[in-house]
Amino acid sequence: MTTSTTSPPQAELSGWGRYPRSRAAVIRPERLSELKLVTGGVIARGLGRSYGDASINGGHSVILTERLNRFISFDAVTGVLRSEAGATMGDVLQTFVPKGWFLPITPGTKFVTLGGAVASDIHGKNHHRDGSFGRFVNELRMLLADGCVVDCSPIKMPELFWATIGGMGLTGVILEVTFRLIPIQTAYIHAKSYYVANLGEALKVLSDPAKDDQYSVCWLNTTCTGALLGQGLVFTGHHAHRNELPSTISNVLVPHRIRPGKQIPLALPLLSGPAVTLFNRWYAWQNNKKDAYISQYDQFFYPLDAIANWNLLYGSRGLLQYQVVVPGVSAESALGGVLKRLQKERLVSFLT
Repeated sequence: MTTSTTSPPQAELSGWGRYPRSRAAVIRPERLSELKLVTGGVIARGLGRSYGDASINGGHSVILTERLNRFISFDAVTGVLRSEAGATMGDVLQTFVPKGWFLPITPGTKFVTLGGAVASDIHGKNHHRDGSFGRFVNELRMLLADGCVVDCSPIKMPELFWATIGGMGLTGVILEVTFRLIPIQTAYIHAKSYYVANLGEALKVLSDPAKDDQYSVCWLNTTCTGALLGQGLVFTGHHAHRNELPSTISNVLVPHRIRPGKQIPLALPLLSGPAVTLFNRWYAWQNNKKDAYISQYDQFFYPLDAIANWNLLYGSRGLLQYQVVVPGVSAESALGGVLKRLQKERLVSFLT
């Protein structure tokens, strides 16, 4: 797919981890109609927030989709939104939070395209209740390798649809996404935090029905050892109802911080060694709250978005992210083993 008869420019690309890196031909169409078939391998790229080599396609072609970001239609009764795939979750929040609607699933950043959300089948803090993003997708419009544009859904061309949900963009270019938003009464989160002394206690709190909520996540201090291995905080919350807000909040559906946060000018390896130990201690102290509290949704879901390029805090070599899934019956021993191995290798992390 290309928008010109001339060769597209080359650029060095990476995912959010800034490792690995490779050069690719970069194509940036303004409209869906500009996409045409080209020879050779091609893959669509959203905002580059995936980890690893998911959207760099070294030696081939990459389509930048961020300008293909128009909303096409919205049903104010059902909450069904049809949008070009380059629109971001931040775009959706800014437009629809004031109307009383929210994303059904959101990751830890709002700077993710809808096409990327489908390709990665993203999960969020409500995964244990609602599953991943694909469960809320009604239909996809796609450009296939033979140049055909097709619509697929769980009913129409279901094999293509489900292969594309979590298919990492390998089944074709996602042009449009039709999915369901969820209704909210306010733009705030009614949240709680629970201190956990170790990994066993963390798992116990997470599995306690009395403490469960719409959203839950556990942060672990990877620098703690011995009896305190897995020490951390469990955060839970739900979209606050109007009667849960203090009287000082009058505009209950105002969207919060949408633009990227502050920029870091240089790649400095600040999140390593003693710095992580100090940061983790500060984070645990700052967020250990005994009583329920009201949080802006931006602070609850997207704290890292306050720094637009926080990936530079890992230095020029970049970072690796590991996501580990283990059976519940062996969770404590398996995750404990992971934490011990990371400490042995002196690979402490602030984001665990």
